[in-house]
Amino acid sequence: MPVDKFGRAEYRETSLIEDDPVSSVEGINEIFLRRDGRNTVIGTIDMAGNTLTNLRNPVLNQDVATKVYVDESSDGVDTVLKSDDTMSGNLNMNGNRITGLPDSLPSSGSDAVSWLHAVGLVRGADTESAGKVSNKGDVMTAI
Repeated sequence: MPVDKFGRAEYRETSLIEDDPVSSVEGINEIFLRRDGRNTVIGTIDMAGNTLTNLRNPVLNQDVATKVYVDESSDGVDTVLKSDDTMSGNLNMNGNRITGLPDSLPSSGSDAVSWLHAVGLVRGADTESAGKVSNKGDVMTAI
C-alpha cells in the first residue's frame, strides 16, 4: 500500500472500469450507480449470485417481475400451459385465428378441425348423399 511522506496511507479512488483516478463527483456518478436513481446503468450488472430484493410489482412491459407476481400470474387461473393443459370457460380470440390444426381426421369427437378438413367433410357428405332417398317427399322409381 503506498504511503505519503508522513507514513499515512495514500487514498486513491479508482474507476472500477478503468485505472483512471476518479477526481470529481461527476466522475463518481459515471462509475457508481446512485441510490436516488439520478443515473442509469449502461451494460450488464453481474449480481454474482446475489439477489435483488424489495421490488414492486411490474407496471411497464420491461419492468422486472417478482417471484410472487409471476407465481400468482401463472397459477393456472389466468394462463394455459403450451402443452397438456386443460381450459375451462370460453376463450375469446378477439378476432385472432387458431392456426396449425392438422388436415387429418380428429382423434376424438371434441377435437377442432381445420377449414380444409371441414370443407372435405361437407363435400364428402354431399357426394355420399347424392342418389339417396330423402324422407321428405322424394319419389322413388324402379328401373
